[in-house]
Amino acid sequence: MFQNFASTQKWELILPLSRLVYFSENQLDPKKGSALSQLSDILSASNRNNKLANITGALVFDDFWFIQVLEGERDVILKTFERLKDDDRHANISLVELIDINARMFGN
Repeated sequence: MFQNFASTQKWELILPLSRLVYFSENQLDPKKGSALSQLSDILSASNRNNKLANITGALVFDDFWFIQVLEGERDVILKTFERLKDDDRHANISLVELIDINARMFGN
């Protein structure tokens, strides 16, 4: 879809947004430090990478599960999901929802 910004006389490609929700079994390795320390490292890297990829979302976790929402361009969040499926910190990753959206729920 294209949108004309009359004031700037530029055409900009507006790509549709999607939301992906998944859950997985938490496989953090206690030998690699505390869960909070490992999660802090994960969140630092994720925030940096997601900002570059224009992904927003949320992560909920406990000692047993991860639940995450990813929002962004469909191909970008699907590539991120594929990487997560290969991450040893997750087991039995399950896609809950993949839908097109009109607006983001999370601003990050």
